Amino acid sequence: MAALLSSGRVQMSALCIGYASPLLAFIIYGWTGGRQSTQAAKRTDDIFVHIIHELSLRPDGPVAIMGDFNASLQQLPHCKQLIDDGGWCDVGAVASRWGGIDNQPTCFGHNALEPTRNDYFIVNSMATPLIGTFRVIPTTDFDVHSILEVKFVPPEHSPQLDINFVPASAYDAMVNKKTGPPTFRFSPSGTALPQGVSGLS
Repeated sequence: MAALLSSGRVQMSALCIGYASPLLAFIIYGWTGGRQSTQAAKRTDDIFVHIIHELSLRPDGPVAIMGDFNASLQQLPHCKQLIDDGGWCDVGAVASRWGGIDNQPTCFGHNALEPTRNDYFIVNSMATPLIGTFRVIPTTDFDVHSILEVKFVPPEHSPQLDINFVPASAYDAMVNKKTGPPTFRFSPSGTALPQGVSGLS
């Protein structure tokens, strides 16, 4: 996986979408010409082999795999296996569930006679209920591709933030006799906390 991440073909990110657990997102740029080249499609499918292995090492949580796969799902057997046998959802294929158009083309390549669906957004069973809307937006901002817009359902309640108060240093108080206004640092949530206050989520 490390070699793939450094290649620029895959990006792995944890996206905060308002829930206690982040959405683990894999963004893929498949090898060009996968629809015409069996070798190119196989190299892209190998990316899914590494992602499946990576997920096997992690605790369960919401996951999305997205990007320009440069191939059809039929040419990516490990990706298709996630959908057919693993409970994953090809969101674009059933986009009408979220207000979109099923199987709407996303790409019109220079060497293509007809538009294709090369751009995908697939999610596991823990991420599917988090989707609020999905649609493909044709645009002239990009030469070939449309925009895939996904909006997530906001949580009913914000994640709880526990703040543990830690006493200031007794050494500083007794030996150094520090005085003056408190200094501030930032907790993981971005809230300013006085020195000696720990923000843990």
